[in-house]
Amino acid sequence: AFDGVKDKLTKGVQALKNSAGKLSTTFTGLSGSNAAGGTPTGGSGTGEWEKLERKARQVYQRTEMDVRDALAKVREREAQIRALQAQRLALQQRLIGEYAARLGAVAAYAGAAQEVLDDQLERAEYALIDEEEELFNARKRSDAARHAWLRAMAQHQACTTLRDDARKGQQRELEARLDREDPPVRPEM
Repeated sequence: AFDGVKDKLTKGVQALKNSAGKLSTTFTGLSGSNAAGGTPTGGSGTGEWEKLERKARQVYQRTEMDVRDALAKVREREAQIRALQAQRLALQQRLIGEYAARLGAVAAYAGAAQEVLDDQLERAEYALIDEEEELFNARKRSDAARHAWLRAMAQHQACTTLRDDARKGQQRELEARLDREDPPVRPEM
């Protein structure tokens, strides 16, 4: 059971490594209020990652709604099949019970009613197969969207961490430079 988890984890880590290789590692410096460690002013450097994460989350949420809709259809179809089976059973019980004495008179009607119920039941069963397949596909799409969202979230967090570390490093460097410099000499008057 753990082999499947290990494979998925290994594939996920490899995908993260591959996507991390696409990140720009060139530090171009900070400017504006961000250079002093202020709050981001929209040019935070993680905006694209935020958009990617937001879009991935929205896609995941839509696919989850698709899964819920597909599951509701499957449950409705299963209820329809149970109702048709109950109608078919009730017809058969009436034929051997209360209509047994008049079977010759109602045989044509009973046969036609049985055919209609059988046809409806067969159609419902085929529709259930299609709907179950759509549910399976919706779940696969939802899983893929969830993984994409988690990957985007991890990339956004990594980008934010790198940005924050760069800001802290720049601030430390500035403070160290100021500590090394002699204080300005004031001219005497």
